[in-house]
Amino acid sequence: MKKYILLSSLTLTLAACGEQPADQASVDSNKVSQQASSKLNAFISKEKICDVLPVAKIKSMFKIEGAVKASVSEYSRDPSCTYTWEPKDRETKEAAMMNDMMAIAQGKMQPKSLRERAIDHEITITLKESNRTAANFVPPKLTQEQLDAQIKSAQKMAEDRLTDEQKKVAGGAANDMMANLLKKNNQNEEVVSVGDAAYWSQVGAGGLHVLDGDVQVYIAPLITSSEEVDKDYAKQIFHTLMVQ
Repeated sequence: MKKYILLSSLTLTLAACGEQPADQASVDSNKVSQQASSKLNAFISKEKICDVLPVAKIKSMFKIEGAVKASVSEYSRDPSCTYTWEPKDRETKEAAMMNDMMAIAQGKMQPKSLRERAIDHEITITLKESNRTAANFVPPKLTQEQLDAQIKSAQKMAEDRLTDEQKKVAGGAANDMMANLLKKNNQNEEVVSVGDAAYWSQVGAGGLHVLDGDVQVYIAPLITSSEEVDKDYAKQIFHTLMVQ
C-alpha cells in the first residue's frame, strides 16, 4: 500500500511537470479557445461520467455474459469511470499469478508488467475540458538533453512532495521511478484518424488520449495481454462514444 501511495505521488508530480518542457508550452492561457464544443461536455461530472458509455453497450461490444461494474473516481479532479468484469478463465489467471509471485520471491523470474499481471478486464474513461488545438495536442518528442533536464526537475519536485516516511520506504527508488515514468512519457505515438488529434501513451499499461473539440478523452483499456489489440479497442471505444 505504501508503494502504491508513493507511485501515486510520483504520478501526480509527472502531471504537474506537464507533458512538454516550459519553453515548448503549447497552450497560451490568456487566449480564449475557439474550438467547437464537444458532445462529451455533457458527461464531465461525477454524476454523468459513467453515462458516457452505458454498461449495456460494453456488454454488447465485448460479448460479456457476466456482470460489469461501473465505478466513479476522480484523478486530479477530472471525473473517470472504470468498468470491470471477470474473465471466464479467472481461476486460471489467479493460480498463475500466485505461481509468478512465488517465482519472483525466489528470484527465478522478473516482475511482470501491469498488463501481464492484470486478472480482471478493465476500461477506464476520463474526460476533461481542454483549450488545446489539433496542432498542439500531441506532445513533441523531447531531445535527450531536454529529457534529462525534465527528469532532474521532476525528481527535485518529487523530493519536495514526498513525506519523510515515503522517502524512507522508497530509498533511492523514487528517483528511478520518476525517471522511468518520464522516459515512458516521451514515447508517445501519434494516432491518426481518431478525433481532432490523438496519441497513445506508454505510461502505466498504456492509454489513448484524444482531443474532440474542447474535450480531452483518456481511454485506458486492460482487456487483453496485447497492447496493440487494446490500442485498437480504445479506438473502437472512442468511436462508440461519438456515435451514441
